[in-house]
Amino acid sequence: MGIKSVLSVLAAIAAVNAGVCPAQKPVDGIPGWAGSGAVDNGPAKAYGNLPASQPSGGAAAPNSPAQPPDASLSTSEDAKNNPNAPNSAEHRGNWAAGFDINTDYTQKWPTGKTVQATFTITNSSYAPDGGAPQEMFLINGQYPGPLLEGNWGDIFEVTVINQLQNNGTGIHWHGFRQLGNNVNDGVSGVTECPIPPGGEKVYRFQATGYVWQRCHWTIVVHGPASANYDIDLGSVMMNEIYEGQTIFQVEHAVARTGPANATNYLVNGKNIKPDLSSGEREQFKFTPGKKHLMRFVNTAVDSHFKVQLDGHKLLVIANDNVPITPYYTTEVSIGIGERYDIVIEADQDASAYYLRTIPTPGCSLNANNGLGSACAVVVYDGSSASLPTSSAPATIIVPVCNDEPLANLIPIVEASVDGSDFAKQFAPLPVGLRTATLASNEQVFLWYLNGVSQSVDWSRPTVREVSGNVAIADAGANLPSMLPAEWSLISLPNKAQWYFWVIQNQFFAPHPMHLHGHDFAVLGQGNGNFNPDNDMDSLNFKNPTRRDSVMLLGSGWTVIAFQADNPGSWLMHCHIAFHVSQGLSLEFVELPDQMPSIYGSQCGEGTAFDDQCSAWGSYDQSAVYPKSDSGLKRRGWGQNEHMKEARNMDAKKMHMLNDQMVKRALM
Repeated sequence: MGIKSVLSVLAAIAAVNAGVCPAQKPVDGIPGWAGSGAVDNGPAKAYGNLPASQPSGGAAAPNSPAQPPDASLSTSEDAKNNPNAPNSAEHRGNWAAGFDINTDYTQKWPTGKTVQATFTITNSSYAPDGGAPQEMFLINGQYPGPLLEGNWGDIFEVTVINQLQNNGTGIHWHGFRQLGNNVNDGVSGVTECPIPPGGEKVYRFQATGYVWQRCHWTIVVHGPASANYDIDLGSVMMNEIYEGQTIFQVEHAVARTGPANATNYLVNGKNIKPDLSSGEREQFKFTPGKKHLMRFVNTAVDSHFKVQLDGHKLLVIANDNVPITPYYTTEVSIGIGERYDIVIEADQDASAYYLRTIPTPGCSLNANNGLGSACAVVVYDGSSASLPTSSAPATIIVPVCNDEPLANLIPIVEASVDGSDFAKQFAPLPVGLRTATLASNEQVFLWYLNGVSQSVDWSRPTVREVSGNVAIADAGANLPSMLPAEWSLISLPNKAQWYFWVIQNQFFAPHPMHLHGHDFAVLGQGNGNFNPDNDMDSLNFKNPTRRDSVMLLGSGWTVIAFQADNPGSWLMHCHIAFHVSQGLSLEFVELPDQMPSIYGSQCGEGTAFDDQCSAWGSYDQSAVYPKSDSGLKRRGWGQNEHMKEARNMDAKKMHMLNDQMVKRALM
């Protein structure tokens, strides 16, 4: 079943990350700290037949100090008091008639236009930091990939053409809720068959929310903001590269010896090599006295970043796709897959300053590999300086891989969670690492979530298996027993019910966890094992943090909740690509009894969905690279048989292991 493939085209399509930067200046005023546009062309199609869900959300002890902004910076009240003002630098909280920053975007959205694009995926050689060229996957010949841009309410229609020689592919649209639109979520083996070489697929989805950025190239959806700004500088993408190795060689080694060492870190695909022999830094222009919006996105494979700008305060106005009450800080902690919108005022001397994206020690064994921080440069208009003058490494304020304090991430659109049944309804989801011995007597690592190292079948997408079989769709809580155990399915059959999940980390390393199809409420986080008798009081059910990605602390727990209102099969996974490749994922099959009526006609015989699966099946007969891992990020290392052996584990043993993990999680 061959493809080295790119479930999310994550490896090389995205931006990668940066060299050594110098010492930061203290920020004055914080003690202790070293597009808009009109919507048009309707009507838009509202996918599915359910109303959007109430949002979900969080609380926990802050991990760094922060200050609220001046009241004048928040545009929540401004939008209420000036409903007819245009969306402008002075009125960013407004949007179009009947829509502003206070609009519940889960329930209503504007009528938008259709934004069309074509993404052609190819193999190519490229050197992001000017070093030796290496094989990469590119979109439209670009690295990072092209910008896809629209407005709140717009419909995106993207044709993806696969010109890879020996790989199937698909694109997951990270951060888009896909309400009633599971078949466009872009997950091979879950919501589609892979697009075979020479094939193409048209994805169609609507921006029912806003302030989104794609994790693997850039999608910007303009909408109202919770603080005013003058200039939108676009996205700042951060990640790492592994020079001299293909991602498949790295992954093969990771399964046997542990985390690999990055060779450099990039900002928007640029940086100087650590030996200073080649490359260039990304540069941003600041206009003195103006406020600049920067959209930070962690696109990394295995790196957590702390973001700083020398001498400047950072005003955080959104996390993931959720506008929040703005707060000031000088360092923002960004996990893999997470996004933050930040406004920065150009209120310092007209000079040049380092924008630091610092890989954080404590996340994994490779930490920052001694490379220092990935630096871009901010230069003020009118300045004669081309480079900053500081020369020592920056200091990370909190050298652990955690989220921003939940107490700071307060959604503008309020929504609380009904926690009355939490104590009797919550379910543990243990995360851990085990080893397996191959026929060659090699030992390999396998990650598990809920006791199973997931492995999907590219030829049997879950959405089609459920939507095309009423007996399975109507099985309710028994649905997982009717499909392969290694698919790691959890059925959520009760419409509008709140489901509560205690993700319990049984390993010392943290994990960035991401859920498709939802924003979830982050009710709390903590160290050690979750104990409902002791930890219930620390959970926040009143307008908690809402997002789609969250850090699971090493040897700790995170409690999330979401409401069952989006029929489909939705993947939850660790966003460290190596971990999901080794099985750290599962699927929530949500409201399965509604799936045949919504998706049956979209993925049945004679549909484009079916044609793609048939084309994939034909290609798969002679594929160069067999499926060798979970099938959910990168694959194709022909001799890498550890996931095949995991798939062959007896289902009963898997369920016994699951029971053991649940018991351990509650000890």
